[in-house]
Amino acid sequence: MECPTLLSLGLVALVIGVYAIAKCFGVEQDYKDLVLPLILVTVPVFLTQAYTKAISAAEIKVKYVQIASDILSRPPSKEPDVIDMRKWATTLIKKYFPVEVNEATERAMIYGRADIHEAPDTLDSTGTAK
Repeated sequence: MECPTLLSLGLVALVIGVYAIAKCFGVEQDYKDLVLPLILVTVPVFLTQAYTKAISAAEIKVKYVQIASDILSRPPSKEPDVIDMRKWATTLIKKYFPVEVNEATERAMIYGRADIHEAPDTLDSTGTAK
């Protein structure tokens, strides 16, 4: 679990515990009048923070994949610097792209041995070109 979720769960447990203690002493109505508005303000703030953090992380992943795809869209070269950049871009794709990349595809992305325009139109049930 992420930190905001744990913090929210901890706060809920604390509120319930303090309410149980207040009920034992017979002051639960005072507790409700004091804590309910506080809960109604703080819980949405924590939930909004967790949602914003998740959206921001997703946007960062998308930007990394875009950077990697821009690098890989350039023509490959045998220069070590270009190969290193393409390896780095492939690492980004493997880390942030939701679909697993196999070794052959990774080599093709790095060294440019595959062209999407040369791919077969149809595959048989085993995944080989007809």
